[in-house]
Amino acid sequence: MFQNCKVMGKGINPADYHKAEFERGNPLLPVSPSMLKAFVACPSRWKAGYESPDSDSKVFGSLLDCRLLTPIQFADRYTVQPATYKGPESTKKDAPLIDKPWNNNAQVCRDWCTGQREKGREIVRLDDLAAVDAARTRLLADPILAAWHEACETQVWVAGEWYDEGTELTVPVRCLLDYVPRLKTEYDECLGDLKTSASGSIRFFARNVYAMGYHLQAAFDLALYQEATHEKRNGWVFVGIENFEPWQPFRRMLTPEFIEIGKRSFDTAIRKYCLCLKKNEWPGYDDTAEAVQGWTPVNPDPWMEYESVSNSMASEVSKELTMEQKLAAAGLGA
Repeated sequence: MFQNCKVMGKGINPADYHKAEFERGNPLLPVSPSMLKAFVACPSRWKAGYESPDSDSKVFGSLLDCRLLTPIQFADRYTVQPATYKGPESTKKDAPLIDKPWNNNAQVCRDWCTGQREKGREIVRLDDLAAVDAARTRLLADPILAAWHEACETQVWVAGEWYDEGTELTVPVRCLLDYVPRLKTEYDECLGDLKTSASGSIRFFARNVYAMGYHLQAAFDLALYQEATHEKRNGWVFVGIENFEPWQPFRRMLTPEFIEIGKRSFDTAIRKYCLCLKKNEWPGYDDTAEAVQGWTPVNPDPWMEYESVSNSMASEVSKELTMEQKLAAAGLGA
């Protein structure tokens, strides 16, 4: 159960929040929803240092987070890559310097990038920044999303402890909330998260909620925030936007049933984590009761069997139709 929880601050730089001070497997390492999701997928892989691979969509999402949720931090966290650089006009000695299109293979460009990274800044291209700003503009043009955004504090850090009855361990916990509506606004019984997605369709997003563990995150964050503030926060919404033009926004609210599934998911995950800490055992994919002599059986899902039967029936029907056509062509049909 959660205990000794409090709000640490708002407008937090995610880099400060994600800063790791303890190695994985150390009981002092804070437990967060993203950490739990990576852990429960494969404890051994997580313990060995697994990080989700960077992708264009992840970079887009991080930049949008900054431009929308904490725009004042942009100048400290990011630097815009110039369109040109000064380079010699030719290979001749003492050739005059001219403006050339930016080229990351050029030594002067590489040196510039190294210098920016040493200052702790991420480098963003002009066209990527323009795309993110276009997405932000489109999102805030939605009157409901604009009203929500105006009513909220953003990037709110909450921390506390989890006491695990099974192992009698106490581990630190934390979360970083994208959106916390202020009290006495129309949304003050909710918390929320900003999500970019390849599709805003309800069918796609619902599946993504489960596959990506967004329901676990929602239930964890709600429980932690309520313990810290004792406010009545039972609802969870997603401020969504597709990560390609024309940057279509969408609005989603988790049902109580989905949040309840999330509660069970994070409760199971954090108890499993505490057990791994207690025993110092970090199972891999195949260290399960289902494994046969160390090998995990691969069974077909029910839909696969259904599809196989359907395809077989369709094939038989096709054969019959073909035979009827042959008989008709030969003048032997009924």
